[in-house]
Amino acid sequence: MLENQNDSSYQIQAYQFKNKRILWTKSLECQNEPIRGCHIVDGILYIANSNDVVFAIRIQDGTELWRFHAQEELRSDLF
Repeated sequence: MLENQNDSSYQIQAYQFKNKRILWTKSLECQNEPIRGCHIVDGILYIANSNDVVFAIRIQDGTELWRFHAQEELRSDLF
């Protein structure tokens, strides 16, 4: 789930439907626009924000594995 916060940041939540509970919550740095794109590959969520930062987040526990600050504007989908 992706949710806009009052401080212009976006929060990602992993939800377990079977037990109806939130597994983890992660806040992404401030930005002006919604997330530009996201994909899940082999249990890793790759997500880009409007500040041209790409994050790799492990779906299982919400751990940020790495982030990449693009030198230029991201103009297309991550993949």
